[in-house]
Formats: sequence, structure tokens, C-alpha cells
Amino acid sequence: MVFSVVTAGCDTEVIPKEKAAVISLRVVAPGLWPPTSAQRVIVRRGLSGDLGEVVAEYSQPPTPLTVTPHLDVTAWLGVEIVDAAGQLVAAGRTPLLIVRSDDGDREIVIFLAAKGGAHPLVGVDSSPVVLPARIGSTATALPDGSVIIAGGGEPGQSAGKEAGAELSPCKIGVPSAQVASIMRLDPHQHALTELSKLKTPRAFHGAAALPGNRVAFVGGYQGTAASKAVSVLSANQGTLKSAAFGLSVARVGPCVVAVGGRLVVIGGQGAAAGTAELWDQGSGTLASVSLGGQFEAPSCEAAVDPVSGAQWVFVLGGKSGPLGSFDVVLAVDGSKLTLVGQLPAASPAATFEALAVTQAPFGVLRAGGLTPGSAMADVRWLALDGSSYKSVAKLSEARGCSARGVVGRTLVIAGGTPGKGQSAALDLVDLADRTVRSVALPAARSGGWVVPLSSGAALVGGGTADGLVLTLP
Repeated sequence: MVFSVVTAGCDTEVIPKEKAAVISLRVVAPGLWPPTSAQRVIVRRGLSGDLGEVVAEYSQPPTPLTVTPHLDVTAWLGVEIVDAAGQLVAAGRTPLLIVRSDDGDREIVIFLAAKGGAHPLVGVDSSPVVLPARIGSTATALPDGSVIIAGGGEPGQSAGKEAGAELSPCKIGVPSAQVASIMRLDPHQHALTELSKLKTPRAFHGAAALPGNRVAFVGGYQGTAASKAVSVLSANQGTLKSAAFGLSVARVGPCVVAVGGRLVVIGGQGAAAGTAELWDQGSGTLASVSLGGQFEAPSCEAAVDPVSGAQWVFVLGGKSGPLGSFDVVLAVDGSKLTLVGQLPAASPAATFEALAVTQAPFGVLRAGGLTPGSAMADVRWLALDGSSYKSVAKLSEARGCSARGVVGRTLVIAGGTPGKGQSAALDLVDLADRTVRSVALPAARSGGWVVPLSSGAALVGGGTADGLVLTLP
């Protein structure tokens, strides 16, 4: 298709020379849209995996805001607001979609997220999306842009052997009111609906995406008992099936990462804390390995060694040894799972840190964390060819037990506890230059999760606070 560019004052728009479907963009962004007179609107379109091209720019966006998309290919549409200096104010884009050559005109919703801010996730009617506080729940982003939220329980008091004791994301126990619902957040409408139900209510389990828009749920508390059961959800069909093979040992609070369509399931509580296993849906546990220490509630991340090309899994934090004293690296090679070795210890040691693997240069970053009687604000980084951690920055507030996740090249650290109470701090750590930007959450919270949305924004939820929060790293 051939395009020409028409200039009218300061506004430009790419106009197709031949008839094609015209998409009307309905922008939903309370407090951000419509833009001010000092701001400009940029409309983009792009193919899967690219940064897109500018197809229109407005000082005063028209109503309706329209664009001609790429046709018959997987693509996306996006809208940005920039200030007078060209700095990004807000942005959003659609999930990947296909507009056919013979499709008619239609409307598509785009939700914007603020750069340097955080606000409640809203639906098409601009009302906040409702999700009750859930500790021990999981959220899994899928290739189609949807997010699957499963299980969890109410914060409060434990119902297990320590019945009546305080229960929080930092004190894993049996929630007194567990839920079985599996919810799906639709990326096109931001509608949260129940997709299926777990066979029994479950909390402090692990979850990871499998090929075919599937999600595996492993271990956790089912009632008051630790479980080794595995269930697999087909998000396309909305069906949940129990896997024929469970884990080799019951695990509560494990970390789970998918590698090549299989799961590496790591740590947990009790006897499970010292081992990891490689699990396959068709065969069960293929391999198990000792971690050399106890890893309760660890973080884990898969990464490819930039030199050898080996598939590694970093096991970071948790309660290793007496108090988060070391991390380990595992190698996955086909059906083999082996312990590569330990990483240098971080000193002072802390638990419930925010952790991530960095690329270029290859290393490990850890931020914040809880120490006996206090919390840390230090951001520390270890180059894998180095011998010790170096302090490279500080969080806006000393705390641990935050919701944390990697979105793009940013480690998002939301809320947490300074030791007592909860935090409303939101820190965005750039994994490339290891600098920190800080904003505020709408409300204080601890625990929970952070997952990436197809729009490029980060979604914060779960833990001790109601609702969902959106921010643009």
C-alpha cells in the first residue's frame, strides 16, 4: 500500500491512497485525556516486535481520533502524549491484533498509563477495576495480552497450625479464607471476569505460562495442607485439568519458571526448601537437585549465558542458609537439571528483597530487603565476572516484602513494609544504568505481584491492598 503525508499547520497524518478499514481510537485515561493545550498527541502503528512508526501527530487531536492500521498482519496501534519539551507524559497501545483487508470501520479502545505516576487500573467506563486484596495469589501474563489471576486468600490471621497468628505476605501461612477463582483480565476492555475455578481453593502456590496460552499452577496450600498437585489451565478454552503427574514433594511458596515448555520449581517451606526439580507435563519430575541450603520464598529468573549460550536459572534471595546468605545458579539442558554453583554472598544479608538479572553487563541486582529489626534501602549489583556486590543506588524508602517484577528493562518495586506498617512507595530501577526513579502508589500495600501488560505498562496487584494499579516504567 502507498501512503502520502499531508501537512495542516502543525498536525500531520498518514493517509492511505486506497480504501482500507479506518480505526477510531477511543482513548481511556482519566485525568490525562483530553491533553492540555501545551501537549501534543502522537499516534503510532507497528508490527509485532518493532517500535512502530509515527502515522499522525496533533496539537489538538480530532474527535474521533482515527488511524489506518497495518492490514492482514499481526500489528498494534498506540497513542502517546508528550509535553512541550517532547518528554513523554503518558502512553498506551493495543494488544497485538489483525485487521483484515475486507474489515469494516470500527472502534478500538486504548488505555493510557502515566509516565512517572501510578493510578488505579480502569475499565472502558473509567471506573476502577475491582479486585479484593489477596495474599498468596499469582498473576501470569500470556502472549495474547491477557493476565490470569488465581487463588490467594484474605490478609489477617492464619488458619493453620498457627491459627490466630498474624498472617502477611512476609509471614507465609494458611490464609483463613482461600479462594478458588481463576480470573482473566481482558487486555482489550480491561474487564476482569472469572474464567475457571481451581479444584480446591489454593494460596501461596506457584504459576508459570506454558506454550499454547496455558498456565500451570503448582503446589501451595490447599486448605491447611501443603500440596504437590499441578493443574494446567487452557486460557483459550477456559478449562482446567489436573496434571497426571504432580511434583516430587509438596511445596508452599515455591518459585516457578518455564524453560522450553517445562517448569523449574524451586524451594518452598520445610523439606522442599532445599531442592529444585524439573517438571514436564507428560512425564512428571525429570530431575531433582539439592540447592545446598534452604530457599524459602525465593525469586528465580531464567537467563541465557551470553558467552556459552547455556540456559541458566538464577535462584535468588528467600531464606537461604540462616538469612538470605547466598544465591545459586542452575543449568537446564534437555531433561537435565544441575547446580552450577553459588554466587558471592551479599553483605549484610537480607530477606524479601527485590531481585533481577541484568543484561549487558550480565549480573544480579538486589534492592531493599528486611534485616533483623530493620529494613534496607540499598540497591546492590554484582557483575558475574566480579567478586562482590557494589552499592549503586538507594530506594526512596527502606523496605522489603514488596510486589516486584521486571517490565522491559525496569525492575518495578511497589509498596512493601519498612519493618512495621506498609509503604506507598513505588520505585522503578533501570536495569541498564541501575538508576532509580520514584513515584507514589495510590495507597500503601505489601506483597503481591507485578506483571507486564502488552501496552508496555506494569500492573501491580495482590497482596494486602484492594484494586489494581497501573504505571508506565
